[in-house]
Amino acid sequence: KIKFLHKNLLVVIHPLTLSENKSYDKDFNLLFINKILKALSKLKNTRIIFSKPNADFGYFTILNKIEDFANKNKNSNILDNLGSLMFLSLLNNVDMILGNSSAGIIEAPSFNIPTINIGDRQNGRVKADSVINCKINDKDILKKIDIAYSTNFKNKLLKVKNPYFKKNTSNKIIQVITKKINEDYKYKKFYDL
Repeated sequence: KIKFLHKNLLVVIHPLTLSENKSYDKDFNLLFINKILKALSKLKNTRIIFSKPNADFGYFTILNKIEDFANKNKNSNILDNLGSLMFLSLLNNVDMILGNSSAGIIEAPSFNIPTINIGDRQNGRVKADSVINCKINDKDILKKIDIAYSTNFKNKLLKVKNPYFKKNTSNKIIQVITKKINEDYKYKKFYDL
């Protein structure tokens, strides 16, 4: 029941939990979500589709702000419990994913869409060239969204390789498991009691 507009964003924001030498609290999560929503409120002719945050500490802070935003902005939807199929279908139909979820790092590059990765929650992960890292700052978020929509960046997306994709992964996993099972159970084992 989502009515797509000229531009369409999937927003996946999870609570900030830990960072180097810092424990994030409710107030920091509030500041974090407010900066993102301030940027999103300035977008025109854009469908904003929120996926609910995960249940880490700070969940209610973020969810309450998202719900309030969606109630005031008719171009917004909040989706709950998407499941893999619906989530991947959304990735296939939006212009980009914005937030701090691993989905923007791991799944989104396979769809050749940009990821606006906000903050340091995904630091340390290998990232495809489709990922644009962004500060927790409404001006920087808007700037990075503009970059993602630029012709130069769209051309760059055509050549993106997902570093988390390997061809025939399922078959390789089955082969490794089958080999291990065959080695372990090749000979009947007896135990001396």
